[in-house]
Amino acid sequence: MDEGDLDIYSEEQEEEDTALDYMAKALDMCVKYDKNVEVQQAVDNMWKRIGEVKRMRLRGERLD
Repeated sequence: MDEGDLDIYSEEQEEEDTALDYMAKALDMCVKYDKNVEVQQAVDNMWKRIGEVKRMRLRGERLD
């Protein structure tokens, strides 16, 4: 992977992280207005998955 490819890859990773954060924040808003336990559990699981994905990226693992 040359420097140009690395820049593109890094930018894509950052955009994906941002999208994951926005999705989780949207789910947090759902929980704020809906006190359903199942919804809260789903949001908690989403945050855990986001953390896992970000840790994988920090280790340089691909998610393909």
